[in-house]
Amino acid sequence: SKNSKIFNKKYNKFKIYKLALKNRKIGVREKYFINNDVYYLEITVSQADVMKTIMKTQKNALTFFIACLMFFIIVLIQVFYTLRNTFNTLEDSVIEVANGNLEEEIEIPKLGLLKELTSSIKKMVQRLKLQITRLSQLEQYKSNFLQNITHEIKTPITAINSAIELIESRNNIEDIDKECFEIIQFQTKSIDKLVNDILCLSEIEVEKTNDNKNFKNFNLTSLLKKVINSFNYANIKIDLSQSEEKINFYGNKDLIFTAISNLLTNAIKYSKTDKIDIFLRKEDKKIYIEVKDYGIGIEPEHLNHIFERFYRVDKNRSRKLGGTGLGLAIVKNIIELHSGSIDVISEVNNGTNFICEFKIDEN
Repeated sequence: SKNSKIFNKKYNKFKIYKLALKNRKIGVREKYFINNDVYYLEITVSQADVMKTIMKTQKNALTFFIACLMFFIIVLIQVFYTLRNTFNTLEDSVIEVANGNLEEEIEIPKLGLLKELTSSIKKMVQRLKLQITRLSQLEQYKSNFLQNITHEIKTPITAINSAIELIESRNNIEDIDKECFEIIQFQTKSIDKLVNDILCLSEIEVEKTNDNKNFKNFNLTSLLKKVINSFNYANIKIDLSQSEEKINFYGNKDLIFTAISNLLTNAIKYSKTDKIDIFLRKEDKKIYIEVKDYGIGIEPEHLNHIFERFYRVDKNRSRKLGGTGLGLAIVKNIIELHSGSIDVISEVNNGTNFICEFKIDEN
């Protein structure tokens, strides 16, 4: 039979499910006893209608789900774009601050997390601005102090030098006083050199903090030739070897002149060399200047300290030769001012080579 019967003992009734061949139906027949009469109640429903209702319900549920998903995506995109725009604005402000524009106004967004973050950045910028202002004031005070004190020191030194020259012009110094006179003359020149070196070092350090540096393009080859010509008094052969006929350089011409002069002076005074070679080459977007002597060299334990202020490899010999201990410190500061680096290679009794490296600015 196509029909299925299920007897329910509790209610004493049958449930009948009829399965039609063409239009399947789901039905229920119930048996009831009322006043000793037997009644049957049969309810049937088309399976196709049930499936149609289920499909419609599923379709509505799917439509609702897709609508909710689309709404969620739209809200998510809106939040994303809001966050991105806020972050971009904040990033632009931070970049401006990083580039030195401390007057940049940082807008505080309404979003809670970003509001706290932006407020913290704004407070940090304000503190940074205050600290920079204080440092600038201290630097200016330091610069003014050094200029004033060097001026006050140079005034008596100039008077002493004038007195020394006057005494020399009379040619009446007795032999017993000549040694004392030479000591006074030597020490006066040393003090004058020390004051000039301290002032030069201070000016370089101030220049490092200045964004508008006095840099210009100039012919580096010609500059090195001028430096060499300024040492024509020395009985030492100085040769220049270069990779190109003309190498242009962007920087402070006077300071580069000072740096190379100090390296040559250092080699002439302390290396006991009879020859100095200067190598100038340009390769791999870099410019190299090497000052090489063939003298007594520097012992390894001193190599890490020679660029320190007032450091002397041989203190007694340096004082006798009038060294201040600031020459190589000035060189290093000048090189660093030009975003370069300096290294030294030395071997005892085989000479010393100072290598200055500069990056070429393509702009």
